[in-house]
Amino acid sequence: MAWCKQGLGDDALTALAWCKQGLGDDALTAFIFKGDGDKHEDNWKKLEKIGVGAYGEVFKAKVQLAANECEIAVKQIHIDKENAKKSAETELNAYNKLSHERIVKFYGFCSYDFEMFIFMEYMHLGSLASYIGKNGALKEDHVRHFSRQLVEGINYLHNKNVIHRDIKSVNILMKDKGNVKLTDFGICKILEDVSKASTTNIGTIRYMAPEMSQPNYGHSVDIWALGCVVLEMLTGLMPFSEIENQQVHYVLYKAEETPLNHLKCDLPVASMEFLQKLLKVNSSERPKIQDLLNNDNYITGANSFSMQLLLEENTVLKDELAKCLSRMEEMENKNKQLIQEHDEHLKICELDKTRTESCNLTTFEKAATNENNWERSFNLLTEDLSKSGTITPMEDNLLNFKECSQNPCHTGFIPVQNLKREHLPVDYQKNLSTAIQAMADLTVKVTVSLVSPGRPAVWPQHINKPYPTGKSGRLGSGIVCGLEKITRGVRQGGSIHKKLTTCPCNECKYSPTPKQEWWEATVQTAKQLIFDNTEANSANYMLFYDSYNSHGSYLNSFTMANSSTEMDLCRIKCTICDPQIADKLKNSLELMDSSLKKLDKELERLKDVDKLAVFVSHPHGLPKHVSLGEWKEKILVEGKKPYYQFTYSTNACEGCLGAFVYCLGYSGLTWWKSTIYGGPYV
Repeated sequence: MAWCKQGLGDDALTALAWCKQGLGDDALTAFIFKGDGDKHEDNWKKLEKIGVGAYGEVFKAKVQLAANECEIAVKQIHIDKENAKKSAETELNAYNKLSHERIVKFYGFCSYDFEMFIFMEYMHLGSLASYIGKNGALKEDHVRHFSRQLVEGINYLHNKNVIHRDIKSVNILMKDKGNVKLTDFGICKILEDVSKASTTNIGTIRYMAPEMSQPNYGHSVDIWALGCVVLEMLTGLMPFSEIENQQVHYVLYKAEETPLNHLKCDLPVASMEFLQKLLKVNSSERPKIQDLLNNDNYITGANSFSMQLLLEENTVLKDELAKCLSRMEEMENKNKQLIQEHDEHLKICELDKTRTESCNLTTFEKAATNENNWERSFNLLTEDLSKSGTITPMEDNLLNFKECSQNPCHTGFIPVQNLKREHLPVDYQKNLSTAIQAMADLTVKVTVSLVSPGRPAVWPQHINKPYPTGKSGRLGSGIVCGLEKITRGVRQGGSIHKKLTTCPCNECKYSPTPKQEWWEATVQTAKQLIFDNTEANSANYMLFYDSYNSHGSYLNSFTMANSSTEMDLCRIKCTICDPQIADKLKNSLELMDSSLKKLDKELERLKDVDKLAVFVSHPHGLPKHVSLGEWKEKILVEGKKPYYQFTYSTNACEGCLGAFVYCLGYSGLTWWKSTIYGGPYV
């Protein structure tokens, strides 16, 4: 059969009636290929190669239309093999059915001998994969903008009963910095009967949903793949980037893990929550594409990247958006002025005139991250901007700002690398500075992805006080309080490990030669931050995040060792098989013990006079900061194991929960039992 189809959606190219020919038909098309196909008539001319696929190549080409030249992409497929021929047929059938702004435009095809040429829209910036490779991870607003466009494209496909089955960054092309489109429908599935599911195991393993190893899967496989692409945009790395292809199959189908289990960096809270919806192992728990398009704030909400594009492209909104941006800049300058004028000793929040109490006063028992007070102040800043309806209020989380500079009450944090002896009391500067440095080396940044269904409704012995429900993607801190070496399953003290003879970390687990020597580190934090094993296994534990330039080191293989809801303490067992990291932690633990013992002895008579309180944490997920303050009250809690509770005045905000607190002179042999927590009164 030989028939013609006009170009889709492009007035310039409709002047060319691309001639379409059924596969296997020997009749020539309106395009006469000469020789080996590299020389053509004057209709179009092949230029440089821009891509390579399983069955052929993609070239940039130009078309001469009267006095104008138009750039197109030409996909040249070698159809001498049955698989290639079937893939070409599938792709052409899909393109015949599809026409949408988020699908690469199709202009037609022709064949000659065993070569098929598919003519498509030329996307100037190439694939999303190559863009990420050149520029690294994208900013969250950029990711949200592209995610919206991909959801629009996938929604169109699903409404047409088409499952793409191979959504990945290589198959997403960029027209410019603000527009992406889906391409490559060679293995898509067109469901003629909507009630029938696909049964073919096909796709790219790193982006394949777990159910694709089994028959009868549906549209939800594209939702999983979308999650993988979003994760890649946020991190700059492919899903399961640290694992070989053959190991991905085991991790995905046998261990039932998701790419989030192998995440090596912290993500913005909103992005993490969005990914947790998409990357559900159980396909029935993933959202429908229509729900994402209409109801998910990550997709529907405003973001600054989209606003900037509107500012550049839409002259109608340009002036209005410019005023909003100018107002935001003006308010930011006012806040900087507030901070400069702020009295360090009078920690009163000037942003909220309705409050007169200090927003950083908290208790050791009530450890307030104070995020509610902070969010209240932050929301006042954006209130008048959102009243007009021009933009929506920013999300109510502290990650929108990388510093505490929006609130004068949080300026008392000192970056660890900037801490000097002059910041400390004169009488015991040496031992205290040594202790703080050791404390900093042992401090762990904690990011928890999940919320356990096992969290109680109320605090023990406080039936009227609700227990925190938590939130996914929450931040906190912890400290390494113990380290034990294990060799071939034998512990340092001589006892035998019940289950393991080789290192259980991810790298060793999938290695043919796992290490036989490793260390078990104990990390202490607050139980309301990590309630049980479900939350412990979903968390990231990062060591040595000392500055913006440091990459830190991640701990592996997490198990809840013991915990107390009443004391709000928990301890997590983690795995280390790097001798250098283990040696550094061992030295820091010894230094911490010795320096605190010296301080306790030095301050035996003065510990209730100089009431210094100090802790190291990751406020808002930032690199390590030191907070210096003063404890106010000391309360003895009787019981089998009596302990003290302190109230204190110092800086605390999101990310401080779970940090180790040293109240001057009160460490003894159990210094690691002190921690910031929320307590039953918050």
